[in-house]
Amino acid sequence: TQRAPERMPTAALEFLYSSPIVDGTRIYVLRHANTTSASNAGTRVWLSLPGADGKPARQVLVPQQAGTSIRIHGRDSKLLLANYRFGHQDLVYSTSQLMTDVARADGDTLVLYNAKGEDGETVLAYPSQPKVAALAGKVATHWDAATRRLRLDYVHDGFARVRITDAGHDLLLLIGTAHEFDNLWRLDTPSGAVLVDGPHLVRTALLGANGALQLTGDTDKPTAVEVFAPSAATTVTWNGSAIAVMRTPSGSLDGKLAGPAPVTLPQLTQWKFKVGSPEIALQFNDSKWTRADRTTSNNPFLKTGQPVLDEDDYGFHNGDVWYRGHFKATGKERGIILAAGTGAHGVFTAWLNGHYLGRGSSGRYIDNTQYFNVDPADLEVGKDNVVSVLVANMGHEENDDSNKAFQQPRGLISAAWDGSNAPIAWRIQGDRDGEAPIDPVRGIYNNGGLYGERMGWSLPGYPDATWRDVTLPDAIDQPGVDWYRTAFKLDIPADQDVPIALKIDDSPSRHYRALIFINGWQFGRYVNALGPEREFVLPPGILNPHGDNTIAIASWSTEHSGGLGKVSLVALGNDLTSLRVKMVPAPAYDRAVYVKDR
Repeated sequence: TQRAPERMPTAALEFLYSSPIVDGTRIYVLRHANTTSASNAGTRVWLSLPGADGKPARQVLVPQQAGTSIRIHGRDSKLLLANYRFGHQDLVYSTSQLMTDVARADGDTLVLYNAKGEDGETVLAYPSQPKVAALAGKVATHWDAATRRLRLDYVHDGFARVRITDAGHDLLLLIGTAHEFDNLWRLDTPSGAVLVDGPHLVRTALLGANGALQLTGDTDKPTAVEVFAPSAATTVTWNGSAIAVMRTPSGSLDGKLAGPAPVTLPQLTQWKFKVGSPEIALQFNDSKWTRADRTTSNNPFLKTGQPVLDEDDYGFHNGDVWYRGHFKATGKERGIILAAGTGAHGVFTAWLNGHYLGRGSSGRYIDNTQYFNVDPADLEVGKDNVVSVLVANMGHEENDDSNKAFQQPRGLISAAWDGSNAPIAWRIQGDRDGEAPIDPVRGIYNNGGLYGERMGWSLPGYPDATWRDVTLPDAIDQPGVDWYRTAFKLDIPADQDVPIALKIDDSPSRHYRALIFINGWQFGRYVNALGPEREFVLPPGILNPHGDNTIAIASWSTEHSGGLGKVSLVALGNDLTSLRVKMVPAPAYDRAVYVKDR
């Protein structure tokens, strides 16, 4: 492949192309050699193509039109075609990019696009001079009788249309920008492909025997619709209703579609609140928890000769996990060194006999180690004392088998006293029933080891009437886990699709992270001081768009400035639609199932 060095800086671009495909089609890809280039000035490019003038041994520099070029903007690329045949057409080359083409017995269609303002040049081969009619836009045509090539010159600006007729075969050429074709949809039917321009989304198309083209889809506003369909299509229905259409000079059918009605979402003003980390207290009964007393593990990341605390070794593989370590204090304990595996942006917090020790700095690797000072006044010398530790599990690493990073442990890894050799007997509690979850519908990844998760506080139907009323935002000055619940009703019209998200607004100076549940399904982990996620989509079928809903949020304050910010519902769109969503069946709260503490 040749370049024109006087016109194209040799270091500016990489030129890539495939070998000719079986039918002779060539695909050319142009991009900057430096793919991080953000320049929008646009590098001017020319290609030297073999046989573009009908003589295979000769190279032709394209575009041929004087003063024009192919433009490559920063972080952009171009995919161009040559020697491409479809239907009854022979595309020699185009400096515009192909969006789609349609080949039918009653005529072919070619859709080309580039960025607004860029030059375009398209050349087609015909055995004799075809008839050309410019239907819309400015397109100049040039016929070369010697090479039997038809060249079309234009600028991508607006929606241009050209009809080319040769030996009874029509080609409708549609030329525009990516923006013009934002809402151009292609659907294949048994009667041939259909192009529909205008709606926010087209879902299905079917041409009936009576000539009625049956379309379904979505509109986000009142919009014009243009349908390029087989000539047998004479009428159009949209979501089951007939629309008035008229035939255009392009052979398409033009009509108008209605948009959705406005929708107002409820304000989330009435919240219930309850403290949700009884595991902190010395008196908490953990006798039914699993003993973390193993001395060996298959995990290659764990050191031998120390107790095994890794949560995976005890059947807890996801979600936050609690540890409670019992020991008889000697009075010499000056501090405790805790190491935890959390995954990226994880955290762990620790208490001694209910007194807050602090938080472990988040980290990606297993050496997430923190030294906590011990106040002698917090110890009960000679008696049973408890260290309570809550560890986040941000998930296991995803990687290949090269370094076994996916086996990095989660939960506590080690614990050691400074100043004392008092042994610690650990118990662990993660998601209820571990590998055999109590909720088989929502599955093992839905819940972790927080007290409220184990007791069903996230579920619709949980009796929260005795919880304290609270308004948001709410400030909490004690580290630990607190739960917030609210209920609301939606009445979205049945023929409208309104994607809804839960949004949390708060100052990043407050340190807490929250688990978000909608109707018992977990749909987000929010970290206030980190972000950037502030909106969490609540998909219909989980969210009930035509009835009652429950939101439960578990807020884990990791410092003395926690709580929960303002929570609201936001509409991410509003479409008049053919879509009908059914609710996903899932169990609500059942006291007989959740009443026993675990």
